[in-house]
Amino acid sequence: MLIRAVPQLENTPFVERMVSAARAVRAAFVGRGGGLPVDISPRALVRWGNLFVSPAYQAYDTGNGVMSNPVIESLEDACLNGVPQDAREAVLELVKQWINID
Repeated sequence: MLIRAVPQLENTPFVERMVSAARAVRAAFVGRGGGLPVDISPRALVRWGNLFVSPAYQAYDTGNGVMSNPVIESLEDACLNGVPQDAREAVLELVKQWINID
């Protein structure tokens, strides 16, 4: 589904990692018995993928000359804006484990 929606991801290692991260977050979602008040739905996953491959995120500059991580920046904009800080941090920790980001 993600590759059909975002074909630019087809030959990257990120498709499998993004899907696995979304599954991990979904498993920890309150609606599924977990403690997270946020989910990465299929629609949010596609939005994340589209943002990630866009040139704006691949060259994302924090304003002080430091490049941030496009995977994290695109995820935050896709589905974490407005999420309480503790839930946001929990989701980011789960995602970082699956994406292999320090």
